[in-house]
Amino acid sequence: MEHTGDLTRQVTDRTTGPQRLDDVRYTRDDAGNITSQTTTSGQDAEQTTDRQYYATDALRRLTDCRFGGNEKQCLPRSWSCQGPELERK
Repeated sequence: MEHTGDLTRQVTDRTTGPQRLDDVRYTRDDAGNITSQTTTSGQDAEQTTDRQYYATDALRRLTDCRFGGNEKQCLPRSWSCQGPELERK
Protein backbone atom coordinates (compact mmCIF):
# COMPACT_ATOMS: atom_id res chain seq x y z
CA MET A 1 0.00 0.00 0.00
CA GLU A 2 1.12 3.50 -0.70
CA HIS A 3 0.79 6.35 1.77
CA THR A 4 -2.87 6.68 0.67
CA GLY A 5 -3.74 3.25 1.98
CA ASP A 6 -4.89 2.12 -1.48
CA LEU A 7 -4.03 -1.44 -2.41
CA THR A 8 -1.18 -1.58 -4.97
CA ARG A 9 -0.30 -5.29 -4.85
CA GLN A 10 -1.97 -8.50 -3.75
CA VAL A 11 -0.11 -11.82 -3.70
CA THR A 12 -1.81 -15.20 -3.24
CA ASP A 13 0.49 -18.09 -2.27
CA ARG A 14 -0.07 -21.57 -0.92
CA THR A 15 2.12 -23.79 1.23
CA THR A 16 2.52 -26.60 -1.32
CA GLY A 17 4.19 -26.23 -4.72
CA PRO A 18 3.86 -24.43 -6.94
CA GLN A 19 3.55 -21.76 -4.29
CA ARG A 20 2.63 -18.63 -6.26
CA LEU A 21 -0.99 -18.62 -7.42
CA ASP A 22 -1.50 -14.94 -8.30
CA ASP A 23 0.41 -11.67 -8.12
CA VAL A 24 -1.87 -8.71 -8.86
CA ARG A 25 -0.48 -5.17 -9.18
CA TYR A 26 -2.51 -1.99 -9.50
CA THR A 27 -1.46 1.46 -10.70
CA ARG A 28 -3.50 4.53 -9.87
CA ASP A 29 -3.78 8.12 -11.04
CA ASP A 30 -3.45 11.11 -8.70
CA ALA A 31 -7.16 10.89 -7.79
CA GLY A 32 -6.78 7.25 -6.69
CA ASN A 33 -8.56 5.70 -9.68
CA ILE A 34 -7.14 2.37 -10.84
CA THR A 35 -5.52 2.95 -14.23
CA SER A 36 -4.13 -0.54 -14.78
CA GLN A 37 -4.17 -4.01 -13.31
CA THR A 38 -1.54 -6.64 -14.06
CA THR A 39 -2.24 -10.20 -12.95
CA THR A 40 0.55 -12.77 -13.10
CA SER A 41 -0.74 -16.29 -12.44
CA GLY A 42 1.38 -19.35 -11.76
CA GLN A 43 5.14 -19.42 -11.63
CA ASP A 44 8.14 -20.47 -13.70
CA ALA A 45 7.19 -22.07 -17.06
CA GLU A 46 3.50 -22.07 -16.12
CA GLN A 47 3.40 -18.29 -15.64
CA THR A 48 0.87 -16.17 -17.56
CA THR A 49 0.31 -12.41 -17.45
CA ASP A 50 -2.92 -10.52 -18.09
CA ARG A 51 -3.03 -6.72 -18.33
CA GLN A 52 -6.05 -4.42 -18.20
CA TYR A 53 -6.07 -0.64 -18.58
CA TYR A 54 -8.85 1.67 -17.40
CA ALA A 55 -9.82 5.29 -18.05
CA THR A 56 -12.25 7.35 -15.99
CA ASP A 57 -13.89 10.73 -16.41
CA ALA A 58 -13.89 13.66 -13.98
CA LEU A 59 -16.72 12.02 -12.00
CA ARG A 60 -14.59 8.85 -11.59
CA ARG A 61 -16.85 6.84 -13.89
CA LEU A 62 -15.28 4.14 -16.04
CA THR A 63 -15.11 5.43 -19.62
CA ASP A 64 -12.78 2.96 -21.32
CA CYS A 65 -10.99 -0.29 -20.68
CA ARG A 66 -8.47 -2.19 -22.75
CA PHE A 67 -6.97 -5.63 -22.47
CA GLY A 68 -3.62 -6.78 -23.75
CA GLY A 69 0.14 -6.38 -23.62
CA ASN A 70 0.30 -2.61 -23.26
CA GLU A 71 -1.99 0.37 -23.75
CA LYS A 72 -1.15 0.70 -27.45
CA GLN A 73 -1.59 -3.02 -28.18
CA CYS A 74 -4.90 -3.44 -26.38
CA LEU A 75 -8.27 -3.99 -27.96
CA PRO A 76 -9.64 -0.97 -29.83
CA ARG A 77 -12.17 1.45 -28.35
CA SER A 78 -14.87 -0.25 -30.43
CA TRP A 79 -14.98 -2.97 -27.77
CA SER A 80 -16.87 -2.60 -24.49
CA CYS A 81 -15.78 -4.11 -21.18
CA GLN A 82 -19.23 -4.30 -19.63
CA GLY A 83 -20.46 -7.67 -18.49
CA PRO A 84 -18.54 -10.93 -18.20
CA GLU A 85 -17.62 -10.98 -21.89
CA LEU A 86 -16.36 -8.35 -24.30
CA GLU A 87 -19.06 -6.85 -26.50
CA ARG A 88 -18.67 -4.75 -29.62
CA LYS A 89 -20.09 -1.23 -29.23
